[in-house]
Amino acid sequence: NCVKVQEPSTGETGMRIREVLKSGETAICTEGDMYRMFLEDRKEQEGYIKEQLNSGITVISDRSFLSTLAYQTCYTVQQMLADFLSHHEYHVSVVPDLAFILTCDHKELKKRLKSRGKAKDKYEKSKKLKAVVENYQMISGLFLPWVITVDTTESSVETVLAAVTTRSAFECLGGGI
Repeated sequence: NCVKVQEPSTGETGMRIREVLKSGETAICTEGDMYRMFLEDRKEQEGYIKEQLNSGITVISDRSFLSTLAYQTCYTVQQMLADFLSHHEYHVSVVPDLAFILTCDHKELKKRLKSRGKAKDKYEKSKKLKAVVENYQMISGLFLPWVITVDTTESSVETVLAAVTTRSAFECLGGGI
């Protein structure tokens, strides 16, 4: 059994984040404001996630605190991690057992964003996007044993899905990293 959660969530803070990103209000929200909203949204979901995990249900999330570290580009990843760990009111105690960082080169990323046919939010603009990609590369370089980086530049969706599900099954069966 498994359940899927997403970030931003469909809760009060998650919906506020979606409004800010969609409306372009991000110009008046500081990076710190966005950072705290994402942490608050994650905190709001924590009880549900823990309940599911304690019941033996696998939780699949499209994001984790690693995303917050990568997207909040006003700090370096090291500063964000230190800040994250020092804010007890926002401290999130659910750490993934396994996380995949799906990467691709900048040219491919821009092509994929354009093909969606949607307006770009502040994090998808070229300068911010470059910083986000660099932050994900920094996170990948931390060599956390539960973080697996998959380069998707030359891969189809089916190939990436097969790689992720095969690796997930291997890890769940105790295969280790």
